[in-house]
Amino acid sequence: MTTAIKARRASATAIYMRGGTSKGVFFREDALPAAGPSRDRFLLSVMGSPDRYGRQLNGLGGGISSVSKVIIVRRSSDPQADIEYLHGQVSVDTPLVDYSANCGNLSSAVAQFSLEAGLFEPFDQAETVVRMRNLNAGLLINSRFSLVQGLPDYEGDFEMPGVSGTSSRVTLEYLMPADPLFRSGAPIDVVQAAGGEVEVSLADAALPCVFVRAADLGVAPGASPSDIDADTEAMRLLEALRRQGAVRMGLADTVETAAQASPKIGIVSTPADYIALDGTPVSAGDYDIGIRMISMGKAHKAVPLTAAMCLAATALSAGTVPAELARIRNAPEVRVGNPSGVLSVGAIVSQTGGIARADRTIVYSTANKLMAGTVYGYL
Repeated sequence: MTTAIKARRASATAIYMRGGTSKGVFFREDALPAAGPSRDRFLLSVMGSPDRYGRQLNGLGGGISSVSKVIIVRRSSDPQADIEYLHGQVSVDTPLVDYSANCGNLSSAVAQFSLEAGLFEPFDQAETVVRMRNLNAGLLINSRFSLVQGLPDYEGDFEMPGVSGTSSRVTLEYLMPADPLFRSGAPIDVVQAAGGEVEVSLADAALPCVFVRAADLGVAPGASPSDIDADTEAMRLLEALRRQGAVRMGLADTVETAAQASPKIGIVSTPADYIALDGTPVSAGDYDIGIRMISMGKAHKAVPLTAAMCLAATALSAGTVPAELARIRNAPEVRVGNPSGVLSVGAIVSQTGGIARADRTIVYSTANKLMAGTVYGYL
């Protein structure tokens, strides 16, 4: 007879925060077990995963990828950065914490957490810039936001598409490494899928992404996330394209070993009128290019900020799928139409010897501190 080993109850101090259109649980690194299986078991249990019902009722997750995330932060010994952080995408229905990609939305709240958790002390009492290194991608990011008595100011009049109400604006500037924008070396790749050939652009600026035309999938430009999720044939094709893209970008050796969180795949389209999720009409003249992103096998209800930045850089590069479809009026700003409305991002792209590189990207977001205290889970 075999006796099952009972999981051991554990706890950690944490802050529950919103960043952009995502929410997650933020930890100091020294509040958690060392990296490895024990840490992952604890993080999974904190979020309520895996949950075969897809609701994460036994944890702090919300049943969808954008609210099933963790952030782990520490002081940096790198002279280029003040803090370092790692994003973990917690699968809802499988026992997996995926560290393959950054979360641009939650990056909006990392610097604020570092102040709240005593990892950074600002020099100014009104505004600060925190230099961050994301450990998923190795990127340097500057986060600028206002303060009240030396702590983050969460109140303001900046409205973020997909978030009800207004908050204080956060400016994120991503400083890109001197790597080619197109990992495959070409602005367009042709991949085999569903018995035919499909053109895609494989780009990496803040986040590795695969971009495919909506028309090539039979998806309407203004399709809602629920419409896309219900199109099982399109979703199968998107996952096949994403996995092939991972291999061509050098992110996986085979399609079977491609990570869930990276690359992400986006359906892009020329601007067309549509209705946002809150019922607001969005006209074709309000934005420059449309995007419907797929995250962890589901259509995103807004757009990951890192994906929006990658899209902007790709749309500003001649000969790509997004550049063909975009109607950019005020470069380097690119207005991205997504299910929750319109998000403006900026990208600086240079060409050297015929090779495109994204030098930096800028996006505006908001953050909010929702709860601070002790979270409980199992090791």
